[in-house]
Amino acid sequence: MRTYDTELYKKRHLIESIFRWLKQWRGIATRYAKRSDSFLAALYLRSIFLPFDDTP
Repeated sequence: MRTYDTELYKKRHLIESIFRWLKQWRGIATRYAKRSDSFLAALYLRSIFLPFDDTP
């Protein structure tokens, strides 16, 4: 049987879930903002709502 670190796995799953949540927003998934500062601003804007979202 393969052993793994359960705490590390939980943290990795959390990060992957956050990226999945961010990519649900079409502006980030398709990267309409071609400039990096505009794209980063979109990430910040979307991240504001992260604590208020009930979906896993």
